[in-house]
Amino acid sequence: MSAVRIGRMNGPPRNDNGNDMQPQPGLEEMFERFRPRLRSLIELRIDRRIRARIDPSDVIQEAFTDAVRRFPDYRREGGMPPYLWLRFLTLQQLLIAHRKHLSVKARSAAVESPLDMIRAMSVETDSVVESLLGTESSPSAKAVRNEELQQLAVSVEQMDSVDREILVLRHFEQLEFAEIAAILEMSYDAVSSRYRRSLRKLGNVLNGFRT
Repeated sequence: MSAVRIGRMNGPPRNDNGNDMQPQPGLEEMFERFRPRLRSLIELRIDRRIRARIDPSDVIQEAFTDAVRRFPDYRREGGMPPYLWLRFLTLQQLLIAHRKHLSVKARSAAVESPLDMIRAMSVETDSVVESLLGTESSPSAKAVRNEELQQLAVSVEQMDSVDREILVLRHFEQLEFAEIAAILEMSYDAVSSRYRRSLRKLGNVLNGFRT
């Protein structure tokens, strides 16, 4: 994939016939407002095997082109908050890029279920653990932290995939429970309960290690 470096959008996107598709009023401003979060999302979810081959700017450009095409329907139908809608479109484009570079044959990204998306673009265990523990600088702290990393990594690996995703959405993407519930098609109470239960389990692992 050729690198396309863009600050703001590189002119209006084009359709398959090469004709300009003009962004709808309000869409470009909305996209620019969420661009930093969308880029962080891409960098978080890129498969490490192909990280060097995927430029987040390319994925963002494709997501914007798709948003221009779908915006009239979105504005008419509504139902999803703006950021969650753009996040959904961005993840679809990242999934397409993953499948292209990994030579995976699968159905259209447009028909993926929430569980399919979790399996396809789960965050790596090391990243989850690093986020939960933070960083330590002293040699003694680093030694203790390395042991904690190993124990916590085992616990994270053993977590239910949905519980793990809830943890990632809350800690990495800093989404509200209501937003997570909408993404995973679950109730607010279910998301809140599973999140707190997961934190208790991980907390018990660390507390047991430190005593």
